[in-house]
Amino acid sequence: MRPLIVIGGGPAGYAAALTAARKGRETILVEEAELGGTCLNRGCIPTKALAKSAGVFSLLKGAKEFGIRSSDVGVDWASVMARKKSIVDGLRRGLQGLIKGAGISVVSGRATLQGGGKVEVVDASGKATALEGDAIIVASGSTVKNPFPCAIDEKDILSSTGILELAELPSSLIIVGGGVIGLEFANIFNSLGVKVTVIEALPRLLYGIDEEASTLLMKILKARGVEFRLSAKVSKIEKAKGKVRVSLEGGNGVEEFVADKVLLAVGRAPNVNGLGLDKAGVQVEGGRIKVDAKMRTTAKGVYAAGDVIGNPMLAHAGFLEGEVAARVACGEEASVDWRAIPSCVYTTPEIAQVGLSEEEARKQFDKVIVGKYPLRGNGRALIEDEGGQDGFIKIVADRKYGEVLGVTMVGPFATELIGLGVLAITNELTIDQMADTVQGHPTVCEAIREAALIAVGRPLHFGR
Repeated sequence: MRPLIVIGGGPAGYAAALTAARKGRETILVEEAELGGTCLNRGCIPTKALAKSAGVFSLLKGAKEFGIRSSDVGVDWASVMARKKSIVDGLRRGLQGLIKGAGISVVSGRATLQGGGKVEVVDASGKATALEGDAIIVASGSTVKNPFPCAIDEKDILSSTGILELAELPSSLIIVGGGVIGLEFANIFNSLGVKVTVIEALPRLLYGIDEEASTLLMKILKARGVEFRLSAKVSKIEKAKGKVRVSLEGGNGVEEFVADKVLLAVGRAPNVNGLGLDKAGVQVEGGRIKVDAKMRTTAKGVYAAGDVIGNPMLAHAGFLEGEVAARVACGEEASVDWRAIPSCVYTTPEIAQVGLSEEEARKQFDKVIVGKYPLRGNGRALIEDEGGQDGFIKIVADRKYGEVLGVTMVGPFATELIGLGVLAITNELTIDQMADTVQGHPTVCEAIREAALIAVGRPLHFGR
């Protein structure tokens, strides 16, 4: 039997490689840059490390509210960046150990499909290596989008990669894009004392997330000093006298904003170029590789997983997709259910959602029931003081059968607690079952039961 070849060492790719190798398959992993992909090296992990530092700084500045006196609180940016690097380096070494321990062969270079199970890999020196396998899993990830007539120089006009390597904190930052990436960076830099302006082309932030949640987050960030421009079209981005100027066309006419740096955070695009997909018979549809629920492409023996297949472009989705692709390639039965993939926004407060938003549920179902519990009534949320006064937990269910359709959370630990919503949707639990599930006290988690109790008409710590 010929080996299984995985193209890409990000979450989907290394998950596929580890899964196949642990099933006894000879496995080759091809990676052009660092193992771990965007998530580990230039995305999820370093961003959340910065968010933690920013959160600690905010906590210390507001220590008086907790009865603690503090003084001389400042930001040592070099140390913040060193901590971020240490975390990334440590996780990368751990991943390298996993790959080595599983007996996976790693080939460095850029892969191109040749058809018939053949792959050519060209390394940085230009040396070509020919590989041949019984199955190929394409997990080549995604690249930063730049739809604007300006170059990303990673000095003044930044992508989500370049902003993670800033030598010093800017005094002002314009963020173009009001999605997850843009708002997480807005939260980080605002918390560190940077003047932040967010520009979004759509009439609302976080498109796809429950509108009530995104509206609340915008209100909270505005109160902290973040400036927003919605329904605004960027007409020009240019450098000017050591600054960057962004020109807008929108409801307020033509506006100009000037800042030290500009971050372009308008999303990512599947990395499908230069892979030889046409030659291998792999169909690309809407800029992404077309797959079925078993992660099979239109070419026999070729699978795809992760960002390269499009939404949801999330590392945890990539893990599942990579595992399923490897299992199917190894002859097992497996498939992906995308209904229960959670979305997490690491701002303060956090936002997390799984399944349908309230708006989506009302469009798709004749009758729904909604239970919403405000966290101002939850003791632990108030103790944590991370949006506890404003946040909420919302559960949407089908009125006819009671099946849970979606869960949205805004508040402390939302990105951790959403796992209970994922469990409910994955296992088709009903709203009554969630209402009858006891949670610990005092926890934010018990607000999930409170929301379910409201939905079924049995409110406890909630007046009507």
